Amino acid sequence: MIAYFYINKNDAEEVKECGLKLSIYGDEVLAEREHPIRAIRALLSPKDDISKYSDSRLSCLKLDIPNGKLLVAEEIYLDTGNREWFNESVVHAENYIFGTYRKPCYLLTFTVSDEYIGILDKSRDVPVLYDDSEELYILKMKAEFEDRDENFYDKAIYGYLDVLQRNWKASIEWQSDEFTIFGSEGKKYIIRNPENEK
Repeated sequence: MIAYFYINKNDAEEVKECGLKLSIYGDEVLAEREHPIRAIRALLSPKDDISKYSDSRLSCLKLDIPNGKLLVAEEIYLDTGNREWFNESVVHAENYIFGTYRKPCYLLTFTVSDEYIGILDKSRDVPVLYDDSEELYILKMKAEFEDRDENFYDKAIYGYLDVLQRNWKASIEWQSDEFTIFGSEGKKYIIRNPENEK
């Protein structure tokens, strides 16, 4: 499996020759009975961090890790400060279904030796399966809601226009028990009312 990790361009060649050291590039992320475990957090797609992807001062390492050595977790749970959610989200990469997490990260709990490290050439390298994990997550969630609810699109568009209306970027032009007509940017949108909305 391929993992991606951004590093200062000046350090890239040294890391490529000497390895990506857990002691230097790892963070304390997992906790097992209150004992922190260090891991290097890597990306599933190079565009999962678009600011780093666009930063000319950084190089993207391409880590070709043997199957069975990688873990995947939902990184947003770290942002919430809820370590329990983060720990519960950890799965072996072989069992991870793409699109399950909004901001997935690989966890490397070991130093990556030089034989597994390459530098991504954005213009010529092998394309990845998808552009970025967040887009895949949204598309998967949309497909799930579409399958679950035949009125999904009316509800989604109603919610979107309602948010615009609350921010003065749309208006309710007319409403009945069944439909609402929203106006926005000179157009009218006829939307079936979701249940309990009118």
